[in-house]
Amino acid sequence: MTVLLYVFQVICSVGQNVLGKSYTKNGGNQAAFNVSKALGGGGIFLVLWLVSGEGWHLPTVAYAAGYGVFLCLSMCAGLAALASGPMALTSVIASMSFLIPAGYAVLFLNERLSVTGWIGVGCAALAVWLLCGGKSEGKVSGRWLLLAFLTMAANGACSVVQKLHQTAFPGAWRREFVVISFFVVLVLLPFLPRKDGEKPKSPFTVTGLLAGALNAGANYIVLALAAALAVRPFLAADPPQSGALTVVVSADGQELDRLPLAQFGTHTYTNNGYTLTVTAADGAVSVTESNCPGQDCVHSG
Repeated sequence: MTVLLYVFQVICSVGQNVLGKSYTKNGGNQAAFNVSKALGGGGIFLVLWLVSGEGWHLPTVAYAAGYGVFLCLSMCAGLAALASGPMALTSVIASMSFLIPAGYAVLFLNERLSVTGWIGVGCAALAVWLLCGGKSEGKVSGRWLLLAFLTMAANGACSVVQKLHQTAFPGAWRREFVVISFFVVLVLLPFLPRKDGEKPKSPFTVTGLLAGALNAGANYIVLALAAALAVRPFLAADPPQSGALTVVVSADGQELDRLPLAQFGTHTYTNNGYTLTVTAADGAVSVTESNCPGQDCVHSG
């Protein structure tokens, strides 16, 4: 299911880029596109939010407001980059935004990357450098490069805010989060500098509405993925020469801690809002879970 969500997220992200490039290539007005995109994305989830009967949640409003600022920056810079440069290269650079939440997770969430994970991050960074330094793309300007990397930075910041929100409130208030964030975008758009061609015949565009729906879908999927991980402790054997058991605590395959069973004692871990207390003594391991929604927390040991 997780892999399927990733696939849909990629489809939504690529789809909105294609629509944006097509619109600007045909001389469309960027301001009208961004307004329509915000309305299209927020409108769908506004209806879903009202139908669901969910109330207001003030902490979510704060998270969503911060997210909306970065989303607005990403939308405007991304569309301007698509309008002034190659779509393929712009999309590749923007997709490298995962480096920012990955770095945040390693530095502040104590997540660990495997050797192959570090190799993958290095290859991604190298790919950006090679693509930007190549001659095959032809006409690219310093302004386009700045816009592309600004889009990447804003996208990365968006992912961090989404992770923070779903860590604090796993699986909750997603519709409100999307609605508030697009409302903030609509409030900010009139104050941002813009360079437009001819005035649009209408302040709205169907292409922008469709792009907004895809953008909202991508954002909602990321929120779902951010809340999907559960903490799983398990017992594993040390290398054969040690002859001792080790308590290993991991989150979705990412190792959080590893200590010899005899020295483990009691430790508490938090991940995505779940709190897990692991006690290892006298050759046995006991686990206490809190804030755990049923089957989402699975453990063995």
